[in-house]
Amino acid sequence: MGLMREDTATPVRHTEAEISMALSNYAREFTTGGSVLVRPIEAYEGLERVTNCLRSQSQKPLFITDLSSHQQHLDSTVGSPEKGEQALPPLESLVAFHTSGSTGSPSCVVYKKETLIEHARTIASSLALSDSQIYVALPPPRFAYGLSIVDSHLVSGVPVTFTDATWGLPGLKDAVAQADAEVPDQVRDIAIYALPQHMPLLLSADVDPQRVTRVFVAGGRISGTSVARLAEHFPRMRLTNMYGQAEMGPRISMWEGNPADFVEGMVGSALPGVRMRVAFKEHEDAGEVGRLVVASKFAMDRVLRAPYRSVVAGPGAEEVVTSDVAVVAADGSVRHAGRADSVLNVAGTKVDLRRVSEIVTAVAQPLVLKIRSRPGTASGDDIPVVEIVPGPETPERAGPIRRALHSEFGKLAGLFDIRFVRELTLKESGK
Repeated sequence: MGLMREDTATPVRHTEAEISMALSNYAREFTTGGSVLVRPIEAYEGLERVTNCLRSQSQKPLFITDLSSHQQHLDSTVGSPEKGEQALPPLESLVAFHTSGSTGSPSCVVYKKETLIEHARTIASSLALSDSQIYVALPPPRFAYGLSIVDSHLVSGVPVTFTDATWGLPGLKDAVAQADAEVPDQVRDIAIYALPQHMPLLLSADVDPQRVTRVFVAGGRISGTSVARLAEHFPRMRLTNMYGQAEMGPRISMWEGNPADFVEGMVGSALPGVRMRVAFKEHEDAGEVGRLVVASKFAMDRVLRAPYRSVVAGPGAEEVVTSDVAVVAADGSVRHAGRADSVLNVAGTKVDLRRVSEIVTAVAQPLVLKIRSRPGTASGDDIPVVEIVPGPETPERAGPIRRALHSEFGKLAGLFDIRFVRELTLKESGK
């Protein structure tokens, strides 16, 4: 579909004109229009089912965008005779977007629009967004973390510029130069939103280190080493480390302070309207690692999980046991201690290794299969390692296996380390 007129007053923009225009159109729909579906750039099997379902779930017309070149308006089908009785009552207006989900299975999370607006106001207040700073965002705007940035700046009216995360961050330099030109009588400090894997890019950026005073991190676990290097490079920087779940708002908690005080995994305290605790088994001591449990008034209203054939209700105000483990610090704040069971964080997306095992077994029919992980070479995230002892029906190359993984995990499948081995080495326990 063709692009629509850009509203130049929109506080959210991108250094690429096409994406900036798409963000303006999203802003109009989010603040004054009907319902919105933010879809991936690449179409997928099930997208039509998602679209039809959301049209039947929204009383207002549905605006669909990939925040790039695809945009269209579709009428609501609420009340259409062929739709029959709905499992859940329709919403007046909704906002939906895609995520890998906390279990690793793709999903389309659906929020009441008023819930996301209230949550965005809470984020803006908690981060103390202010016109006295220049805000630049590196995460893609179409997923949970990026959309929370978009929404919080829309409701606060504080400008933010998204830019592509490429080596040297030329877009950061351009965004700062444009902001300086708009307010020529001030030299404002710079605040940057980033993912953990963006840390090497920040260190390579052509920007005055003295001007960078805030760095916001979410979408994965940032290492203590990365924080130390950032603090050395940006001597005036304060760090905000945020924890979230796409299904729960998406922001849940935040830690903010001097990088010298940061301990790896610190995610601080819950935002207003959110409750967070660590649950322990009966035999565990309260000082040990337990499962992180969250309840939020900003949780999704409903969700469509792959293969997107039905919509189910969200958690409401009920507690949700996440796939994360944590410990409680002496001051009552929470320190994230990793993923529970088989869930990894791969380039900011959660991957359930149990699901990986199911897919590989179906495609490769191996004699023996071992799924483990290894540290990534480019970031602090883990990389799934798939070790296969071939059976008679196992493909000779990794291509068919990677294509099957791609159908569920998208481009992340390119990061999987797939190995054909003659035998697997067991741990000393033999288990």
